[in-house]
Amino acid sequence: MNSLDFSHEDVERARRYHRPRYAAVAVAFAFTAAAYAALAWSPPGRALWHLVDGLGWAGSAAAWAAIVVVVAELVQLPLSWWRGLDRERRWGFSTQSTLDWLADRAKGLGVGIFVTAAAWTAAVALARAFPGWWPLAVAPVLAAGVLLLSYIAPVVLEPLFNRFGPLEDAQLAADLRALGQAAGVPIRDVLVADTSRRTTKVNAYVSGLGATCRIVLSDTLLGAAGAPEVKLIVAHELGHRRDRHVVKGTLLACQAIGARMADKGRGSIVNLSSIYGMLSPVQELYDFRRAGGETFFKPIAYSVSVKDGAGLPVRNVQVHWAVGPARGSMNPVTSATDSNGIAVSTRRLGTVAGTDTATASVGALTVRFTATTLPGAAAQIFKQSADPQSGTVATAVTAPLVKVVDQFANAVSGVIVDFVVAGGGALGVTKDTSDAAGLATTGSWTLDTIAGSGNNRVQVSAPGVASVTFSASGIAGAPAQLAFLIPPSRSVAGDTIAPPVRVAVEDRYGNIDSTAKNPVRLDFGKAAPGGTLSGINPVAASRGIAVFPDLAIDSANDPLGVGYTLLATSVNLTGVESNAFDIGGVIKAFTSDRLRPVAAAFNPKNGLVYVPGTNNSLGVLDPFKGPISQLQILPDSAFGVAVNAQTNRVYVTTFGLAGAVVVIDASNNSPILTIPLAGPGRGVAVDEAADRIYVAVAGDTVKRTPPSLAIIDGKDPRVIATIPFREGGQAAGVAFNPKNRLVYVAIPDLGVGVFDPATLAHVATLPIVGVKGAAGTYGVVVDVPANLVYATNRAEHTFSVIDPVGLMELDRISVGALPEGLGVDRGTAYVANSGTNTVSFIHQDPKTGRYVVFATLIVGPAPKAAAVNPLTGHVYVPTFSDDHVRVIQP
Repeated sequence: MNSLDFSHEDVERARRYHRPRYAAVAVAFAFTAAAYAALAWSPPGRALWHLVDGLGWAGSAAAWAAIVVVVAELVQLPLSWWRGLDRERRWGFSTQSTLDWLADRAKGLGVGIFVTAAAWTAAVALARAFPGWWPLAVAPVLAAGVLLLSYIAPVVLEPLFNRFGPLEDAQLAADLRALGQAAGVPIRDVLVADTSRRTTKVNAYVSGLGATCRIVLSDTLLGAAGAPEVKLIVAHELGHRRDRHVVKGTLLACQAIGARMADKGRGSIVNLSSIYGMLSPVQELYDFRRAGGETFFKPIAYSVSVKDGAGLPVRNVQVHWAVGPARGSMNPVTSATDSNGIAVSTRRLGTVAGTDTATASVGALTVRFTATTLPGAAAQIFKQSADPQSGTVATAVTAPLVKVVDQFANAVSGVIVDFVVAGGGALGVTKDTSDAAGLATTGSWTLDTIAGSGNNRVQVSAPGVASVTFSASGIAGAPAQLAFLIPPSRSVAGDTIAPPVRVAVEDRYGNIDSTAKNPVRLDFGKAAPGGTLSGINPVAASRGIAVFPDLAIDSANDPLGVGYTLLATSVNLTGVESNAFDIGGVIKAFTSDRLRPVAAAFNPKNGLVYVPGTNNSLGVLDPFKGPISQLQILPDSAFGVAVNAQTNRVYVTTFGLAGAVVVIDASNNSPILTIPLAGPGRGVAVDEAADRIYVAVAGDTVKRTPPSLAIIDGKDPRVIATIPFREGGQAAGVAFNPKNRLVYVAIPDLGVGVFDPATLAHVATLPIVGVKGAAGTYGVVVDVPANLVYATNRAEHTFSVIDPVGLMELDRISVGALPEGLGVDRGTAYVANSGTNTVSFIHQDPKTGRYVVFATLIVGPAPKAAAVNPLTGHVYVPTFSDDHVRVIQP
């Protein structure tokens, strides 16, 4: 550290932050020591002991340990709060609330009680078992406990305080693992801790042992530092592990002892293993006796004795020591003989495993020493077989082969290697022991039956070593069968089936053969009489899929029948039949006698359809048999019709000179009475539960009556109340919502009026086209299950979706020209477009949430309404210009 690293202000700020904290630590230590003394020697301490004394020796030991931990926590709590929360907040470090801080302290207290109680109980048990030499028993047990805590803490204790997730920056994670590898610290995981929940300080650490060893980065560090800074901090933490201070200190002590023994001429040295392998000297020991008659066994240092021709030791002779290339070193390389004619040098083994010699020479005299360097612990696994691979599904590829090496790339034998299928396929064996060349294999690898890129994976691992993964891509086999990838779906007669039908060419396991170009043909499996299939057919597969872009069927099927199915065939391939699907369209058309129909309503009570017309008649239709009667019972031209199935009554409104509501008994289709209105009758709706009829009445300039909503009592058929239109205007369609019991009226020059019959109030008017109102709002209907209101607009040629709760328009789409009446069933709206002779089929797109016209059906000239039969799904459409009622199967 020098003056360039931190400014004077930085140093002073650090001192102001740390010095009070150090003082607080000292005070907390003093308080804790005083508390321990009080527990040991004061009357309150003895009183607490008496509380637990009767729990048996194990219970007393555990309970007393818990009391000691709790008392120490309570004594330290005020200073801990000041040091860990209050002061941290003042300095801008803490991000914790007081409750969160207390929760952390509580969790830490719980862990402390458990660990301390367990350790203390174990110590007392050993002391009772070995009263004479219990320290010798307790020390290794507690040391083993510390090692166990170091191993399990990352996966058991640390998650109690932080949430951990993998580092998302894959490159940085790989770089940090490489740092660990370089430091000789195999890292399993690189994790990120959510320390920002507590502090703005940055941190990183290495925790765990063996399989739990991981690098942990604080999320504050990742937010404040770049990759180089993160690597620097982690490298510092890894240095603590790489330096191996304890191991090195032990080895240095052994070397010093060995040198001392060599100097004294006695002692014994055992072989030592380390990261460099195991020194196992094979040498002839010079069998000489010291004056005291003691034998010098296996010196750790090589030694030679230099004698003259008479066999007497020669002093101060320079002995030269040497080893082969890359086989280590001698220290010193030259040493002089002592008074006994002995010269000593220490050999350090090299990084290459194997047997090699060292020499000691004086002139032409040479002595050889043999040493074998064994491989170190397994440090890495290298792939020896091809990777990645590809092959046909359910066939064999080259079996994974790996080589286990130590940190210096020496082959390591006898290591159990695990092979785990991580993504499909089967292995010959799942465990193998590395041989003398360090090799291990599964013997065989058969791919899964599912095709895909890299979908077969084998993870190879060994204890304490980072795993490697082999991958293989499964390729589809030869074409064998067909399958509908996108089957035919419901459509309208004459319309292109959408989405386009797609047929896949598959192998026998159901994988699409992306190279297949087989021609695929579609034919009817089950079909309606007279139905024909049009469009490009057959179609050649491209990348294994045949797409039919313009497939259409010209006839609707019987809704009570089985529908259509399609057969897909191709030469030499197994064909397939689709599921049944429906084709909608006009399945029947009934003619009336100059009825000029303008509306329609279905009566589920008797299964009949009621169709009023402008020729003062009401047509009664059996959808299966045809027209039943055409009743000349109306005082003027009809406008609307509604049915109360509970009372089995039909209500028809008339306009012109005689505005009225004609009530018909549907049990015999005869009129009951005619209720006069204050003006021309327009749309009509029924509240079946309350037996109320709601009629939109146009204003009468002669009678000077304003437009209004008339309320009729169905039990005593008469107008019992009227609600004037607050803003004037005219009237068209009417709908009743049983969920909120409000009535919705299409007011052509304003929008949709909302009326509350309970309070006789005009609640609101929804201008569904801009602020100027909806000049052509005409038809209105309530989708009860969806709790939505739909309206048509003749001037704008649109269909609107209205939220009756929020009183706002949710969506608006274009339909055919001059849309008028509409119906709804099972999430689909049907709009009669009188200007384009069509019916629009509308639903909500599940992907976008927008409402879309998914089909348009030509039905006949000037369709006026769309009445739905909820039992069969049929839609009854009266066409004004040709006096027909058409039955549509959606």
